[in-house]
Amino acid sequence: MTNNEQTIQEYNELLQGCHMGASTFKIYLDETYDLELRKLLTEAIDAFKKHEKSLTEKIIHLNADPTDEVPMMGMISEFFEKMKVKMADTDKTLEYALRAIDMGIQGVENFHKKHPEINDDIRQATSDLLHDYKITYQKLSDYK
Repeated sequence: MTNNEQTIQEYNELLQGCHMGASTFKIYLDETYDLELRKLLTEAIDAFKKHEKSLTEKIIHLNADPTDEVPMMGMISEFFEKMKVKMADTDKTLEYALRAIDMGIQGVENFHKKHPEINDDIRQATSDLLHDYKITYQKLSDYK
């Protein structure tokens, strides 16, 4: 695999995570009526979308096709998430959102471990992503 192909694959891996995060948080938003929590969830979705746009542009710049879907395991997870949240109150939805963003943080940290030799551009993209995930986690934690 060439360096360019490896870079595209790594960007697409990150992009899939952003798609999954945005989709999951949209589920939480759709099932939440608490106005302050809705605001926080909307901010989180906006952060996911910002990174989706950035990663998509980077992939296109490399003359490749960005992935536009959630992986199969992600779709299965989304289905079960919808079922859980439908019966949840605000506190439970907040707990689910905290767990989901924590998984995102762990995912980016594991990405760094899995790809220790990534180029500077990808390292910056993942650092920005991690930074926004941690801000989102802090805002949701402060909401409690």
